[in-house]
Amino acid sequence: MKTHLNQIRQLLSELEVQADSILIQNSDHGFAAAELPLIIQEIVDDLHPLLTPYETAFYWYAFRHSIVTNGSPLLRISTRGLQGGVVKSFVVRKSL
Repeated sequence: MKTHLNQIRQLLSELEVQADSILIQNSDHGFAAAELPLIIQEIVDDLHPLLTPYETAFYWYAFRHSIVTNGSPLLRISTRGLQGGVVKSFVVRKSL
């Protein structure tokens, strides 16, 4: 079973490398730091009114770990990562 999981992880890593090379070739997918205020403004104005607080925490987590971190709109996250990042932060904020 571990060998199958390792093969899957290796294939996912290879796909990420291929996706990154495609993004580099198609530079119009990248985001400049100057665009971030406009992107954030659109998220707050257009998306926030439609979301629950939990969904909002999820989207900000995904945004922070994709476009903000490396300029790529692609992101691979796990449920364990979401538990540590989104759920934990949501519970702390809600209790304050």
